Amino acid sequence: MFPSTTQRHFASASLCFLAACGMPDPAPQASWESDVDIHIAASTATFPHSDAYAGQTARGVRGGIRSLSLLRTSNDANPLVLFNHGAKPVEVGYNDGDDTVVATIPASTLRAGHYTLARMVQTHSRFQVDACAHGASSVDGTVDDVIVMSSGTMLDGAMRNAGFYQFAFSGGDVVQERTGDDWPVPVYSTTAGAWASVEDGEWAVYFPVNLDVDLDLPAPSLLSVVVNMDRAFRWMDSTDVATNAPGVWDVADGSHEPVMQFGGNRFDVTLR
Repeated sequence: MFPSTTQRHFASASLCFLAACGMPDPAPQASWESDVDIHIAASTATFPHSDAYAGQTARGVRGGIRSLSLLRTSNDANPLVLFNHGAKPVEVGYNDGDDTVVATIPASTLRAGHYTLARMVQTHSRFQVDACAHGASSVDGTVDDVIVMSSGTMLDGAMRNAGFYQFAFSGGDVVQERTGDDWPVPVYSTTAGAWASVEDGEWAVYFPVNLDVDLDLPAPSLLSVVVNMDRAFRWMDSTDVATNAPGVWDVADGSHEPVMQFGGNRFDVTLR
């Protein structure tokens, strides 16, 4: 769910430039007669950030999930597509303890093999962060943001393409609001445990997994992706403006300190 950029806006998640060169798919299909629930959950357990950026844990974080696939290798030409919701993503929560079922699939659609990578397409993000707005005076408040990262996304009843955004700051008597469709979606971005890139208009987030599908074992019933969001909204403090303060995300009308990451720090995946 979310990326790094020095532009005037930002998003949840992180992606890749993987080549899809030929690889046969001899893996047998499962014959299990049961279902697998696919969950996206979130945690804010302490994460050891190793960068030099300032950070905070965003609130009210939600993101749209379009699809999830598993790859055996980085150049897997025939990944296992677990689900694809198309233009109508499932919106999940990324706040501590949130747990959302994004799909239920027949276990028989699984293929035997060892999977090392996951690809998750995120369509949009909603979140709230603390900020200090500067103008005639400096005011502490909150920023509420909505950003679309994948084209062809149904959002609040309207079809939106990548780059649509709604920005709102409120604090004291100060209110700043902007809506547009020109937010520059980063073509490539990273977090500590994932990477993201734009692929055919989709914001695809890749993260390593270590999953075995063994058809000789009992059918699994749960695939869980737990995303760590501890201080995952990260920015570069700037001393160019005298009113800026360290450890505070400073914004002004139409600009802000550069956001270097807003996405999951780590993705832990289990199948059982």
